[in-house]
Amino acid sequence: MDNDGRPPSEAELAQRFTDSHVDMARGSMAAWDGDRMAGHHRMKARTSAEPFHDFWQPGGVDPEYRGLGIGTRLLDWAEQAWPSPRSVET
Repeated sequence: MDNDGRPPSEAELAQRFTDSHVDMARGSMAAWDGDRMAGHHRMKARTSAEPFHDFWQPGGVDPEYRGLGIGTRLLDWAEQAWPSPRSVET
């Protein structure tokens, strides 16, 4: 759902998935029911440290598919797909 409470259009989703800060091969996943996208998740990272690193995990589940565990499974996938945080000693 978008901030206005409506599902994004196919064109809006396509634009989001062409973001230069998303590694589509490793940082995105979608759940499909035939040719209908039931849910999606992508990991977006700005790798420059100027002024700081940013990391987002946008995604969503179609309202008709909520309550089926799709969002949970997408977040479980994200935990496995993203490298674990590393501590840095200063």
